[in-house]
Amino acid sequence: MKLLLTSLNSRYTHQNLAIHYFYNILKEKYDVSLEEYTINDRIENIAYKIYRGGYDLVLFSIYIWNINMSLDLISYLKEISNVKIVAGGPEVSFDYEEIFKKSDIDFLIIGEGEEVIESLLDKIQSNSIINLHGVLYKKDGEVQGNSRYNIVQNTNNIPCIYLRKENINKNKYLYYEVSRGCPYNCKFCLSSTNKGVRVRDKDIVFKELKNILDSKVSIVKFVDRSFNFIPYHYDLIKFLIDNDNNITKFHLEIHPSLISDEFIGLFKKARSSQFQFEIGLQTTNLQTEKEINRVGSFDDIKEGVLKLKETGIHIHMDLIFGLPYETYEIFKKSFNDLYSLKIDKIQLGFLKLLKGSRLREDYKIYNYRFLQDPPYEVISNMWVSIDDVFKMKVIEDVVEKFYNEKNFEYTINQLEEFYNSPFDFFEDFASFWEDKYYLKNISKSGLYDAFLEFLIKKELDKRDVLDCLRIDYLRNNNRSQKSLISKYFNILEKNEVLKTVERNKELIEEFSGIDSKYILKYSQFEEIDGKIYMFIKGNFLILEKEEDNDK
Repeated sequence: MKLLLTSLNSRYTHQNLAIHYFYNILKEKYDVSLEEYTINDRIENIAYKIYRGGYDLVLFSIYIWNINMSLDLISYLKEISNVKIVAGGPEVSFDYEEIFKKSDIDFLIIGEGEEVIESLLDKIQSNSIINLHGVLYKKDGEVQGNSRYNIVQNTNNIPCIYLRKENINKNKYLYYEVSRGCPYNCKFCLSSTNKGVRVRDKDIVFKELKNILDSKVSIVKFVDRSFNFIPYHYDLIKFLIDNDNNITKFHLEIHPSLISDEFIGLFKKARSSQFQFEIGLQTTNLQTEKEINRVGSFDDIKEGVLKLKETGIHIHMDLIFGLPYETYEIFKKSFNDLYSLKIDKIQLGFLKLLKGSRLREDYKIYNYRFLQDPPYEVISNMWVSIDDVFKMKVIEDVVEKFYNEKNFEYTINQLEEFYNSPFDFFEDFASFWEDKYYLKNISKSGLYDAFLEFLIKKELDKRDVLDCLRIDYLRNNNRSQKSLISKYFNILEKNEVLKTVERNKELIEEFSGIDSKYILKYSQFEEIDGKIYMFIKGNFLILEKEEDNDK
């Protein structure tokens, strides 16, 4: 039996862990191939390539981002061949009756499939009766089999796919899991369906990670739901720091209530860009936290995050709009609470009622309306209206473009004194943005023009604010680009620039790492508020005009 393992990833740089595990389980026994495509590829092109492969069976790994395209591709394959189809993944592990009804799938694997896949293929090949936990199939128009959700209790049985360097693609994100499951039971999350955390042995993990580090992969993303719950996570961090290759960056999702002083202390010896953290705050409303089984008070979380910031590590934190008991006005407080931490990136997410989650099961209790197709995003509930949701969509766009990219950092900080709260500013800007620019393709320099237009319209074009906008523009753009802000430039004459460079030669070379005689090629000089600013590499150095006052 000739097999193909495949999945449609959301982008080329992503990989699907599940089919790589399956490949390592099956490769010694079966004629098996592995191919990964993306949701941007054309269905007919993928189908033709699979058809030309002459496969007897194709296994699809199906997720929220690829289910519709996967089902269309499966239908296409069934039209042009007699290939059998096996499917697994979160999107087919629930509502299996509906999946069978609207698809041409032959077999479904419910839950984690590593311990059942080989037995299933053996029975398909021998045309034997299938009676396996977590395997369903359709016979005579009826769904048959065992629907018990598969769980790999001993995660050491999961194949070690990164012990061989040929399995490591340096051009893609490398996904790695130390544990499965989550210690918490948040009602919006799929992890709440299965209690408990299963952790792989430290020796196995360290061997794989050493091989990954030796391969000098750019980014490793741990897929563990709460990395800092892993019993040996201290030893794991120390191992990564001690074996640092000066290249690899590790992305960790950590639980905010588990940020301890000991955990923070680990990173004081780390390379500045070796780690980045993703932290799911979700809400700071106590009633909401209780309703969704969320753990941890904001006061404790705030203390931990502020200490974590001192390490200089990139921090990305999430909020979810549409949770129970959180109105638009209450969400403002959650936003302002998070904003007060001044972390690197704020992600405004919108609640999705995922298959298998508790909130989806109880959606009628909260009067949820949500999209029936992926991504199952909430449209409204008892506390927020459709208008609230769409208003927040625009605010999310503004936060992403103007806060998260850090291209307007100084200007936004300067504007805080004109608004009662950070959310009020983003809400005000979003109202302007929706009228003129929302959903339009705006260039990077065009964002500065839009921001300047907003300042003028709101009569916020004060000198200090405009100075900050000039600083933000010049540290991120070349002055030669056409921009409305160019009329506020105060360009220095070349002779004055040369004198400034000569006076501050040592300071400039120490700051830039460039020989001062080449500095004009890589930098821009501007006079702002009586001082000379040198802009280079997204940063700037302030120089006094008079030699005696240089700093």
